[in-house]
Amino acid sequence: MRIFRIKKNIQKKTIVYGGNLSRLYGIQNLVKGFMQTELDAELHLYGAGGDASFIEECAKQDPRIRFFGRVDRKTLLVALKKAHLLVVNKPTEDDYSNYSFSSKILEYMASGTPLLTTKVGGMPEEYLKYVYIIEDESIDGISIALTVAMDSVLKEHYVFCEKAAHFAIEDKNYRKMTEKILSFFAVPVV
Repeated sequence: MRIFRIKKNIQKKTIVYGGNLSRLYGIQNLVKGFMQTELDAELHLYGAGGDASFIEECAKQDPRIRFFGRVDRKTLLVALKKAHLLVVNKPTEDDYSNYSFSSKILEYMASGTPLLTTKVGGMPEEYLKYVYIIEDESIDGISIALTVAMDSVLKEHYVFCEKAAHFAIEDKNYRKMTEKILSFFAVPVV
């Protein structure tokens, strides 16, 4: 299954986050961490939330930061596919994060673009071999994680994320998940 194209033709390397732009989702640390990098890349942020004005101010200071605001789903999905790296930076100190699993992680994996994420407690272990993990959620830690992940992404020529997309699409689709639920209740699958 070859679902993804090498993005060598896209001149500017991009890191994309789409969603709620608030401290609850670690946006300030993500933006500050990116600003500390020396990456020849842009951070594209899509969405709305309490930290939108913070992002706009940071974009004035660092031309590598691009804020697109709220966009329609199709526009966001195109951005996810064109990006070189996607980020989910949900702080693990939040109890809610540790008892839930973000559907955004699965959606990002299915896009065929590499994903850098925090390891929220609700994330099953089987996902860890398909994503890059932010081990240190401090601003410095995020800066390092972004740099290391982008370096790895560019060297691996997307084999890593192709496996992640296959996992998300083939192993975690609605049919497979329905089979698991039915087997849990010992209902024969027709």
